[in-house]
Amino acid sequence: MHRFANNEAALSYINGLNLMADLPASEERNRQELAFRLALGPALLAARGYASDEVEHNVSASLFAYYGTSPVIPPNR
Repeated sequence: MHRFANNEAALSYINGLNLMADLPASEERNRQELAFRLALGPALLAARGYASDEVEHNVSASLFAYYGTSPVIPPNR
């Protein structure tokens, strides 16, 4: 049951982020995106696992929303 709840939560946050993409760029939008991505992280980790590409993308996008630049994440070895 928990796995399904995490999956549903992740899908809800992803839908919200998709809707947010239509908003004009602003500092407020960036703050909201960061809040959504920070909430999305634990749900993705639980539903998809640590090695998921979606988790990596969410971390990278969160850092971009916070810092305004996308850091290079080294590949797993």
